[in-house]
Amino acid sequence: MKKVFITIGLVAITAIGWGQTTNNTPTLPPECSSCVVEKDKFTGQVDIRSPYDSFVRLYKLGGSNYISISAYSSYCTVSIDEHDIIFLFDDGTKYITQSKFDTEVTRHSNFEYSSFITVDPKLRNLLRTKRLVSYRIYIFDVDLDNKRKEEVFKYSNCIF
Repeated sequence: MKKVFITIGLVAITAIGWGQTTNNTPTLPPECSSCVVEKDKFTGQVDIRSPYDSFVRLYKLGGSNYISISAYSSYCTVSIDEHDIIFLFDDGTKYITQSKFDTEVTRHSNFEYSSFITVDPKLRNLLRTKRLVSYRIYIFDVDLDNKRKEEVFKYSNCIF
């Protein structure tokens, strides 16, 4: 009789534990299957991010949205202040925000300029309804090819 209660107890604990690890983790539609969904086992916070791309990456961390953008150059310029980050969309719409950026040396002795930007409701709406075609970090412009334009649009609708 004790073995039956112990077995039932272990099954119940296992079911409760399984429910806690899967509960409240969003299920993304099939077209978003390459996005990464992670649930923090300590806090329960659910994070979603687009697949790694060397230029643009989208994030939902907890309840906040972010975009990480990068530009590469063979020369270095030092800047410690915030600078304009400009997003240009397919219909000519421009979105300008201020942000600091990091500079790192890549393994090919080039320089990567990157910025991690909070996505406010206006930028969120633009990313979900228009195609991002270019952006500028400080003095460095990046033009997205057609594949990247479509990926940013798709992942914006998956994550935001």
